[in-house]
Amino acid sequence: MPLDSKSLALYVFAVALILTLIIKLFPRLRDPRLASQPPHVRGWPIINQTFVQQRDDPTGILIDWAQKYGELFRTTSCTTTFVWINSRNAFKELIDRKSAIYSSRHPMPMTQDVVSAGKRILFMPYGREWRTLRQIIHKVSQIMGALN
Repeated sequence: MPLDSKSLALYVFAVALILTLIIKLFPRLRDPRLASQPPHVRGWPIINQTFVQQRDDPTGILIDWAQKYGELFRTTSCTTTFVWINSRNAFKELIDRKSAIYSSRHPMPMTQDVVSAGKRILFMPYGREWRTLRQIIHKVSQIMGALN
């Protein structure tokens, strides 16, 4: 028995709705990196905590979230994710233990790739090539300093 166009459209819509609900209810299926992130404060679909974060003084709500979710939690405003750090110990741990991650530059395709062909140390991300170039520049500056 062939399906008419209305039944087929309804079937496709139902399958899409079910898949969307599964992905939304189980975010770890969508992106495995979410498993290692801090707990997420639940909010409205799509807008999430946008209006809360736009208040003049959201301190009270942030304190409540800190008590409920702990030292680290994350919120979302449209498509941007914010990670909130609520203690000096958590901040120190992030800076001390993960400094290699946080000390690098953000990707800048126009300045890094197009303008400088990825060879200017000022625009390079932290890594093996950056460290090598920095060592060369440091040695050259020591030699130049010794000559003066």
